[in-house]
Amino acid sequence: MKHTLKTSLVKTFLLSTAIIILASSGKVKAELAAPCHKQSISQSGYISVPGTNTAVKFGGFIQLDSFYDGGPDLGDVVNVENVPLKEVDLKASQSGNFGVSARASRLNFTSLSHTEHGDLKLFVETDFFGNASDSNSYSPRWRHVYASYGTQSCMITAGQTDSVFMDLDAVGSNLDINGIISGPLRQAQLRYTHQLSPSLRFIVAIERPNTDYVDAAASQLNNSSAPNTISNSTGTSGIPDMTASLTWSGSQGHLSLRGVARRLSVKSHQTSSHAAYSSNQTAWGLGISGKMNVFHKSGPFFQVNGGDGIGRYIPELEYYSAYLSNPLPTTLTIGRVTIFSNTNAPLRLDTQTAINGILGWEQFWTPEIRTNVMTSMTRVRVSPLAQQQTVSFNSELFKLIANIIYSPNEKIDCGLEILHVRRDTIRNVEGKNRYGVGTRLLGSVIYKF
Repeated sequence: MKHTLKTSLVKTFLLSTAIIILASSGKVKAELAAPCHKQSISQSGYISVPGTNTAVKFGGFIQLDSFYDGGPDLGDVVNVENVPLKEVDLKASQSGNFGVSARASRLNFTSLSHTEHGDLKLFVETDFFGNASDSNSYSPRWRHVYASYGTQSCMITAGQTDSVFMDLDAVGSNLDINGIISGPLRQAQLRYTHQLSPSLRFIVAIERPNTDYVDAAASQLNNSSAPNTISNSTGTSGIPDMTASLTWSGSQGHLSLRGVARRLSVKSHQTSSHAAYSSNQTAWGLGISGKMNVFHKSGPFFQVNGGDGIGRYIPELEYYSAYLSNPLPTTLTIGRVTIFSNTNAPLRLDTQTAINGILGWEQFWTPEIRTNVMTSMTRVRVSPLAQQQTVSFNSELFKLIANIIYSPNEKIDCGLEILHVRRDTIRNVEGKNRYGVGTRLLGSVIYKF
């Protein structure tokens, strides 16, 4: 299965790359070598800093979410990977939960400086999904903190922002902050963007590495985790993750091809049940995505992402890049005589193959009213060794979203959204494959400034 999926994804990726390049050939223009056009400060909301060539802008939005969960309490934001499991979690038997939250509100600051060789842009944005408290005080959380410098032809970006592997132009419009992709992956990176032609853009980056994996106790571990009492292991990283994308865009929409290569490293000290252990595994992921404008701005969008050890690059599969087994000691006894005993069994790190598909349609009924219907399915080939455990590991995640959004003007959005999610786990040693379902009705009002 792993070989078949790898071959299929590679063939699709290479074929699509050839199609995009051929479609864009012959369109390179000399204007790309010129500096980018300076952004009009007066028309874009920037405030000039007297005596300088710099302007600043403050922005963001206030979002009030009111929601009702027909099944278990799904929290302030829907995470399909954590939906309570029936017969396991007490919350799974609950129903009828109402909540109100303003945590999705955002504040941002932009600084733009014109130079002889291009623009220098600084951007900082926060929301309020930091630590919560019972006093309704929420800590800010950094979303974006980066600087970019360059022209329309080429640009360098350094800081924290969305991973190059994310295509946020092929996810539709949503009210729940996580949306159909369960929240984009944002991390520190150094990226280079090159406009190959007016319709073709190439991006390559080195990004923050983080070995995410689960062990036999279903402990979710990464580079920041302290060694636990089961595997006494922790993730390490010796080289950065490498990401790249090639995107064609035009009046008809866009098509994007994306890739990631990473190294997963785990180290464990010797315990009474296993020897000291160290392992390095190569992991990869490929993605193809796009959106078509069939009727003006209305049309379908899609994504297919998959790979071996792709893990957190499919956001709802964070910690599922690999499985670290903790084999039980093996003993062979005849009568009262122990012939063989292995109480120091080695650990084993298995990368896990996963694939995610997204399909949706965004319909603009009028310039002010639009509807989105979208669905997502994620499957992960959990290591067979995990089936020897009594705990449950996610194997399939499903999400369905439908909404209607009304925008009476450019500053206000209000809408209703319904979300249905389902989480399935693998069949464990007890022969049980558990599941959890949840449904939410969400109403939101957003004021942009």
